[in-house]
Amino acid sequence: MKLKQKNYNEAIPLYKEYLAENPDSAEARLNMGIAYLKTGFADAAIAEFETVLKSSPNHPDAVLYMGLAHLSKGKLDEAIVVLENYRNSRKPLVEEEVMHQMTLLEDLYASDKTLFEENPMIIVNRVETAVNNALAEQKRADRQALKMSKEQNNNKGCFAYDTNVLMADKSLKRIIDLRAGDTVQAYDVETEKMVVRKVTDTYRADQDHYYLINGELKITAAHPVFTTEGSG
Repeated sequence: MKLKQKNYNEAIPLYKEYLAENPDSAEARLNMGIAYLKTGFADAAIAEFETVLKSSPNHPDAVLYMGLAHLSKGKLDEAIVVLENYRNSRKPLVEEEVMHQMTLLEDLYASDKTLFEENPMIIVNRVETAVNNALAEQKRADRQALKMSKEQNNNKGCFAYDTNVLMADKSLKRIIDLRAGDTVQAYDVETEKMVVRKVTDTYRADQDHYYLINGELKITAAHPVFTTEGSG
């Protein structure tokens, strides 16, 4: 909470106390490193980030802030070496922004070295703000993608959540409990035989009604049905 409120000086002793009992907490150690960085203790910050990276190699936030810690000391070369290792497949927009900021830093250094020497924290804050903006944009993109995925799934056919599925071992499992990798009994329309198949993916569709087939099977309107006369 102190870190979110930017009470960095008050946050440090709280994190120290917490880490004394929970030394393996990467999140707490990362946050203490950030607090050190914000209060001007770059070397202490780097030490915390290095500890995080020992247990969680390539931790994106640890890499980012260790690069910023070197930058706060006016050491662009060391910062670039660290930031070049930044990878974040779950947040590609953030990774792209970090790469972009490295280019901007090198251009800025070529045109105004004195800023790195006299006011490095101005540059640190500028980079951090740009990355945070990219993170906000990534969250918006993720929300939009999730919304579109739900809309697409709602246009797909599905069974009711409590429909029993015949598993490969002849046991029954509710369809809502299926996971990718499970093996089930499936009907092969070409050989007209039951075969074992692996579940490759699952999805959920929200519908306000369903159809009841033969008094048992509950399906949504878009779900195909195979009969002896074909599918429809």
